[in-house]
Amino acid sequence: MTPLSNVAVTKRPFHALFLFNAILVSIPSLLILFAYPALFARLGIASLDNGFFIRLSGAFLFVEAIASYRFWHTPARTLDLVRMIVAMKVAFILVVVGAAFTSSLPSTAFVIAAAVDLALSIVFVVYLIDSRDASA
Repeated sequence: MTPLSNVAVTKRPFHALFLFNAILVSIPSLLILFAYPALFARLGIASLDNGFFIRLSGAFLFVEAIASYRFWHTPARTLDLVRMIVAMKVAFILVVVGAAFTSSLPSTAFVIAAAVDLALSIVFVVYLIDSRDASA
């Protein structure tokens, strides 16, 4: 765990991207949680009879939004939230890449989302490295 002061964290470059990520992630996560059949229809994806696991993935996605907002609003004393955000993004990217290689990707919208997540992941890793260097 890397201890940080709130003032030092908020002055780092890219800190505002955590708020951007929170907003960007919360919108689809809430749509998946509460309106996934309509969302899937809009994307041209066949809806499932039982949407439990779809809604569960929306709930986990919302946890990422909360973590991003929490880190932006009240920077954590550690960078563990940032590490978890990056891990969640990498997991999503790997699922999309795997689905693309097996021709089971239900919509190209997932490729766009994975590309955005890849860009944000790179920025967040740079943020982690910069924070580690600043606390040393």
